[in-house]
Amino acid sequence: MAAEGVEHMNKRYQEAFDLIKYVFKIDELYDDQMKLIKAFCNGQNIFFNAPTGYGKSIVFQSLPWVYDILQEQTIGISTLIVISPLKSLMEDQCNHMKEIGIPSIALYSENSSNASASDREYENILKNVREGEYSLVFAFPECLLGKKAWRNILCSEEFRDHCIGVAYDEAHIIAQWGSDATGKKPFRKWYGELNEFKCLLDPETKFALFTATATQQTKMKVIGMLDIDISETLFIEKNPERKNIRYCVEYVESDKEVIGMFYSIINELIEKKETCSWRLIYTQTRNQYATIYSAFCSDLGNNIYLNCEANPRFRLVDMFHGGTPESVKKHIVAQLAIPDSCLRVVICTVAFGMGVNCSNVNKSIQFGVPKSLEAYIQESGRIGRNGSTSISRILYNAMLLRGADHQMRNYIKETQCRRHSHMKKFENYKQEKSSGCQCCDNCAKSCKVFGDTKEDFGSLNLLDIDQSMDSLPDEWISIRDDSEAEDLALWDSYMLQSFQDCSQVTHEDDNENNMEQSLAESSFIE
Repeated sequence: MAAEGVEHMNKRYQEAFDLIKYVFKIDELYDDQMKLIKAFCNGQNIFFNAPTGYGKSIVFQSLPWVYDILQEQTIGISTLIVISPLKSLMEDQCNHMKEIGIPSIALYSENSSNASASDREYENILKNVREGEYSLVFAFPECLLGKKAWRNILCSEEFRDHCIGVAYDEAHIIAQWGSDATGKKPFRKWYGELNEFKCLLDPETKFALFTATATQQTKMKVIGMLDIDISETLFIEKNPERKNIRYCVEYVESDKEVIGMFYSIINELIEKKETCSWRLIYTQTRNQYATIYSAFCSDLGNNIYLNCEANPRFRLVDMFHGGTPESVKKHIVAQLAIPDSCLRVVICTVAFGMGVNCSNVNKSIQFGVPKSLEAYIQESGRIGRNGSTSISRILYNAMLLRGADHQMRNYIKETQCRRHSHMKKFENYKQEKSSGCQCCDNCAKSCKVFGDTKEDFGSLNLLDIDQSMDSLPDEWISIRDDSEAEDLALWDSYMLQSFQDCSQVTHEDDNENNMEQSLAESSFIE
């Protein structure tokens, strides 16, 4: 009888996996994906730490339907709550689920999926969620835990009967946003209260955590904050190492003008225009991105547009931050996915990170040191997605170090291999012997790639580094959005206002523009 039961369950899993492959239009599921799905459906918590593009999302997106098939009940009865950190990320996933036929809703305002929803619409949303109309309920913790109406839904017997668990997308954010080591108020306090789900939902409710950039220290902190029993959890972890990305740290004089730091890139934009290399320039504060953008605008003039034609479609340089209009964000992301697009340089904040795919970009500059190692891995991980040789560099001085944690400060001071320095803090890292400058500026000290002498990777001009990198032999690598008229009007108004705002910004490090405010760039309130 036991053998028959196992055989029957295997058939049900095969049926479920075949459906998932059909719905998501994929040829196969990875072994890791199937192991995690099975573990969750068998009553375990799961923790999946794997690089971007490894297929983490499909695991939690498929759980409700797989569970329904295993329970031999009508598909669509089970509901999974998905806690997501960003409105844009949540909307993208929710819309995709709807497109492939999986009933979903995104709850990101105080009362519903639409801040302007009427009272009747709000009541309908509450009713539909309670009755299990959606297989996936994407939500901010502020919505589900911070409002009495939603807490009552979670506690209701009707909702408990069909809720199979809670998934946390970008789970490393729980440690960053839900607590503060300095004793200050957490950036988003409800991220620090997520363990309340254990009280509001069925005591047997299971949890699924997904991230690409959690160090061992962060993983254990998150597990503790959620009060998850390790003995009842399946951990599958992959190291986030990207062998095609090289790392560089460069000191800049605090009194050096911003325009002087980027003059080579500006000259390349003037000379090469739409054939200039793609670059992301990450900043840590609003003050920084406004100053840099102002410098590019002032020096480029009409050259900021292709053929000097003042049309937002033809911009060579743009900004991406929490206050950027949604239409502009979508345009920027779309442009970075087109090989022959006009857009070449994006000056951005942490808002340009989670859930953003820019497969053509292979150069990034961090103007200032990121707050944490996870943040740096997340941001530098935006480049080199097509497997090409890529370089991520950090510009720093005493002022630009402010806000960085001890791990990032130690990374800046590192004299040995930088790749090894930060990757060893993640699970399953195996250091491999590499060829000189394949790793970082420190390793480059023993390499002759940059001319006839052994140049220090970090002391080279920014453009020189880019050109030298482009000449590296391939064998060293181991491994237009046509907006509507109203959107264009919004775009023009936004860019004009941005430039006016930038003209008022000084080079002083405003105390109000600290790292906490930088995190607010990726706020759920957009």
